Amino acid sequence: MKKLLNILLFGNAFFKEYPAVSITENEIKENVFFEVDEKQTDVSQKHWLLSLEPMVFGIWFESAPNFDKKNKGKLYFKSGQNKTLAIVELNLTEIITEKEGILLLFTVEESELFYISPFKTKLIYGLYYKKPKLSFNLFKNLTAAFSFPRKVRLVSFKKDDYFNIFPMDLVGNIPGTNHFVFGLRHTNNTLDKIIEEKKIVAAEFPSSLKEEIYQLAKHHSGNPQGIDALPFSILETNLYQFPIPESVIQYDEIEILKTLNLGSHMLLFGKTINTIVVNENTANLYHIHFLTHLNQNQYEPT
Repeated sequence: MKKLLNILLFGNAFFKEYPAVSITENEIKENVFFEVDEKQTDVSQKHWLLSLEPMVFGIWFESAPNFDKKNKGKLYFKSGQNKTLAIVELNLTEIITEKEGILLLFTVEESELFYISPFKTKLIYGLYYKKPKLSFNLFKNLTAAFSFPRKVRLVSFKKDDYFNIFPMDLVGNIPGTNHFVFGLRHTNNTLDKIIEEKKIVAAEFPSSLKEEIYQLAKHHSGNPQGIDALPFSILETNLYQFPIPESVIQYDEIEILKTLNLGSHMLLFGKTINTIVVNENTANLYHIHFLTHLNQNQYEPT
């Protein structure tokens, strides 16, 4: 029965919750616009998903917008054909000010999807997504958030005999600055150690390394068996001597400047103190939502 429904809903497509796609940054067709007082600003490369419960977005502005905590903002997620895929309503909760600009942190109030009919959306949720910890509202929020491709980076940390390497997509670099933002789960075994040492490495890797990187995902809340057991050859970063795959494209050694509890995740705000290009640039791994793949059909899952 479920197989028949799958064909009726998706045709020949196979359901996958968050397809991984192999693309370069300039191949991204979607756009994200921030709206306040009926004025929209393109924030496609200046917004990041940083926490899930509550859902929190960070948006960077070079100069402070005419906006305060009494205002409500919106994010419009649009396709390459300028079709609105989702709208997310936001409440401003925190502000981080730097000399290069300002990071506004918004909590999601509600979201609306325009991919398919509300009935079909609820049907897909009930058949494929419904879980004890995933409400319909959270499902809509996640669908909206991943309407824009989220780059997967590899994070590394080491102190004495302890180390951890894991992939994450709640992370991004702020264009035109040397700043990075991370949203790490409180259940992450390495979080307290990163905060204590104020050090972290973020690496970009080729999408061809996907299977090896996904093997590391289980170590978010645990520890790898050992460096010798890693599914790739490693090199040590220049300053921190943290282990990363030899095949990474580049890595940033980052000093953590500020932390902020966002709920399910901790915001780490840092600055790059060293960037090293290791290999030739190539396509990266990105996560999108299944409805994005189904509706847009412009990125081929790897």
